[in-house]
Amino acid sequence: MKNSLRPIILTGLFALPFIPLIVAGSHFFPYITGKNFTFRIVIEIIFALWLILCLTDKSVRPKFSWIWVLFGVFIAVIGVADALGEYPYKSFWSNYERMEGFVSLVHLFAYFTVLGNMLKTKKMWNRFLHTSLLASIITVFYGFGQLGGEFVINQGGVRLDATLGNATYLAIYMLFHMFVAGYLMYQNWNVKWTRFAYSIAILAQGFILYKTATRGSILGLIGGVGVTAILLAISRQTNKKIRLFSVGAIVATAVLVFGFLAVKNTDFVRQSPVLSRFAYISFEESTTKARFLVWNMAWQGFLERPVLGWGQENFNYVFNKYYHPQMYAQEQWFDRTHNVFLDWLIAGGILGLLAYLSLFVAVLYYLWVPANFLERLRHRFARLAHLEDRTFYFDVYERAILTGLLTAYFFHNLFVFDNLVSYMMLFGLFAFIHAGSARKFVHVDSPEIKENQTYYALTGVIGVACIATLYIVNIPALNASATLINALSPESGTAEESLENFEKALSYESFGTTEIREQISQAALRVRSSSQVSEDTRNNLLALARNELIKQTERTPNDARYFIFIGSYLNTLGSLDEARGYLQRAVELSPRKQTMIFELGSNYLNAGMHDEALAQFKKAFELAPEYELARIIYAVSALYADEFALAEEVLTEHFGTDLVYDQRLIRAYSQKGMYDKVFAIWENEIAKNPNNPQLYMYRAGSYLETDQNQNAIADLRKAVELNPNFKNEGEFIIEEIEAGRNPLRR
Repeated sequence: MKNSLRPIILTGLFALPFIPLIVAGSHFFPYITGKNFTFRIVIEIIFALWLILCLTDKSVRPKFSWIWVLFGVFIAVIGVADALGEYPYKSFWSNYERMEGFVSLVHLFAYFTVLGNMLKTKKMWNRFLHTSLLASIITVFYGFGQLGGEFVINQGGVRLDATLGNATYLAIYMLFHMFVAGYLMYQNWNVKWTRFAYSIAILAQGFILYKTATRGSILGLIGGVGVTAILLAISRQTNKKIRLFSVGAIVATAVLVFGFLAVKNTDFVRQSPVLSRFAYISFEESTTKARFLVWNMAWQGFLERPVLGWGQENFNYVFNKYYHPQMYAQEQWFDRTHNVFLDWLIAGGILGLLAYLSLFVAVLYYLWVPANFLERLRHRFARLAHLEDRTFYFDVYERAILTGLLTAYFFHNLFVFDNLVSYMMLFGLFAFIHAGSARKFVHVDSPEIKENQTYYALTGVIGVACIATLYIVNIPALNASATLINALSPESGTAEESLENFEKALSYESFGTTEIREQISQAALRVRSSSQVSEDTRNNLLALARNELIKQTERTPNDARYFIFIGSYLNTLGSLDEARGYLQRAVELSPRKQTMIFELGSNYLNAGMHDEALAQFKKAFELAPEYELARIIYAVSALYADEFALAEEVLTEHFGTDLVYDQRLIRAYSQKGMYDKVFAIWENEIAKNPNNPQLYMYRAGSYLETDQNQNAIADLRKAVELNPNFKNEGEFIIEEIEAGRNPLRR
């Protein structure tokens, strides 16, 4: 069994670095689910095999290091925080979009444990690191393929994302491997051709990193290289040539930074998609301001639950509760703080963050505390420790490179969040340092078990547990994910078949149920007016969406997201009275988010409750008066409530006039019979854009409303002249008007 299990486990471990290349097109969130399910399945299998191997092979059993112990403490703290958090189910399972949560953390701990105890020599680790480097080089070629137009950039735009599906994820992956390549180049420094190969790899990865335009990673690279150079420059163990080279690197880094600051306002920098992102970094830049606002919300959430936090995957509760109105122009559904340390502060409170940071302290401890000091410490506490010597040590050059990598990672994560691939790289690094630092428990050692009845019984228990875990953790969610894609794909068949697939996806009762419900509601709204779908199918799909969204609000009674979803859904269907209670609950849970208030105000407005609508829109406006949309909607609601002076005051205060081009305002003026303002708006807008055919078409509609048929015909002819593609439709409308029929009233 020893001889057969070891190669299987090692094969699994050496296959894991290729996970970043997986894209599962047949599953929901293909860049996330494919990688995560593969990782989980492989880990579950090799962890079970490793446990069986531990029974007969003492050499692979867990060894002591503070990294391993503190990782266990971290798992325990976060487990308690998740159990006591806002929504324990999601804290444990997460969702398809992230696939993190406690279940992923446990898998990462298993990965760390097997990797750190199976790879016991630097030679084996060099092979593993080379394997990971090879996978990253394949990703580099894919990135070049995106630049050459061979592969689509998944996020759109110019920021490369390769098989990671996200430019930020690709950036940290490249950043890690630049330092890995630097470490391996040092290990093989005496072989001249390898120096050239590693240098090419570093340059190629650096180029791809640059093309991701991820500011945190690029600044992290500069900081990490700077720290490595400083450590080598000040170390007594560094030879003179390397010390001088390090000083030169420090100077070059400083010149690079200050040189960029000197030219950041030039046309060359402004016209570069990457450099311009750095040139515009300031406290007033929208992305930077949004980060600070989100961090402030996170801090308020921490103050509410300071000890154990809210549990993993629950930042959305904090975001909604402490939403800052100045976020109106940003993403409305943040589920991460975009700062790893604040993420752990929210997930596990101060205990969770300290447990997380303690891992880095332990790593730096093993890297930098002198070996002779550790030996003296070991002998002094021999009765407590009972430990043997380390497996291997890191010299000053290795320590400097690895510390630079940790610095770069730290800086990167000040502005973003982790994902499976970055977790694998980080905990793989921790496993490497653990493998070199760990010591065997000399006096806490159980004998090897021979292949007898006890051995077979334990093997059977482990095997059954592994099979059960494989099924429970993966199979229902995998089936639901594939079925959901079938429901969403136009190629999957008719609307009836999509409905069947939605119901089937729900039947698996996986952690993806919440996202399935969201997709059903969107699909239902898409087909509700379709003549190509039978009435029974439409009604069944609409009813399924309604019922499932209501179930979600019952499952997550404090999550504003799903109350606004069901409220908006019912609003769209015209079920205003039923929608109102859900919308009021959404506003109660997120009282300062304008989008919530807008939806409730629209409900009142559509129900003819104009005073109530005006009160809601006033509240939204007063949260952030500089928010133009809130101001316009407030003015619109004032018009419907016959508060004409208020509408004029609100608009004129900001725009200098109440003749503001906005379809909502034009509609309100029209319904109130204020056509003098309607036509004044059209005159102003057409004067600004005389060649826009849409404006003439819209004004023609206003002329028809006021029975000015000849003016409407003139505008329609002008629209046809400006847009020949509108000719057939335009001439048909003109014929209808000339025949004495108003096509708007058909």
